[in-house]
Amino acid sequence: MNSTKQERCKKRQVIVRAFAIGCLLVVIVVCGLFVTFWKNYLGDEYQGRKLLEWAVDLSFGNEETTEDLTARSNVERYEAAVKAVRHFGTNALPLALRLCRAKNSTLEVKLMTLCDDFNSKQSKYHLDRDIPDAENKWRTGLNIFRALGSNAAPAIPTLIEYLDRDNSAAANNATAALYYIGPAAIPELLVVLTNKNKSAASLAAFCLGKYGSNSTVAVPLLLKCLDDGDAHLRDSAAYALALISDDAETLVPALVRYLQLKQNRPHPDVFMKLRSFGTNATQAVPVLIEIIESKSGVLISRNALTALETIDPERGKRYKAKQADHKANEPQPAYIP
Repeated sequence: MNSTKQERCKKRQVIVRAFAIGCLLVVIVVCGLFVTFWKNYLGDEYQGRKLLEWAVDLSFGNEETTEDLTARSNVERYEAAVKAVRHFGTNALPLALRLCRAKNSTLEVKLMTLCDDFNSKQSKYHLDRDIPDAENKWRTGLNIFRALGSNAAPAIPTLIEYLDRDNSAAANNATAALYYIGPAAIPELLVVLTNKNKSAASLAAFCLGKYGSNSTVAVPLLLKCLDDGDAHLRDSAAYALALISDDAETLVPALVRYLQLKQNRPHPDVFMKLRSFGTNATQAVPVLIEIIESKSGVLISRNALTALETIDPERGKRYKAKQADHKANEPQPAYIP
């Protein structure tokens, strides 16, 4: 009987010991996961400061001040932050990517709106909203990419995924981040140009344009985009071509065809490119005159006239005189003393 009790006690002890060891292992694993998460969230330390703290200081590179002492201090803080972020290297990318896709919840937006409304209606009391604004997070994330430059190339696949997401802010931030990384992203962006998601393709075209002549390999695909059914993609492709190509023989006919579509909203650089071709862009004269006479938009008409003045100076002078006469004959508002 006693031996049976002893066996039961031993079994209980084994079970209790196993349970205690299991609980201890769980605690160790949870602590390990928490430490890993904390390090990934804020980053490792450098000179006693977390990555996020250094990244916030990168904003001093965007600020201007008229006070010499303050300006010098800001420059020093910015340079120290750049050095720190580059020390972290690719370990800074998880934080940068997370910040670029950050969003404020509906509750946070409502609380921020209530604080702003309260502060705007009276001056005696002021509520400080401690909720971090998503735009500030985006700026910090992009500043990390700008500091790392081409060293942030390992983030390219994830940024390409952001272009194809419903989160428009993340997609726009990805475009800016890819620009900071540089031409290393061109092969992936060429794939996005053929994406069914026209918004993503449009952002890819815009980004390729930012790389200038480094993106000449994209010209054939961008020319095809000019005939796409999506107006935003056409506009981005035309903008990109204007920054990438200097081939008047190929580009002038393509841009003329693009400008003939009334629903397009051409970027000023499109007209500047035609202007740079001078008399080699005479094929564009009829469509430029059509834009000027249609008065579809003050800025577009003005840009068309500027291009016309260089491509065909005589006609440009004539239309400029017409505009001046029309402006002079416009009824002036009555002066009321």
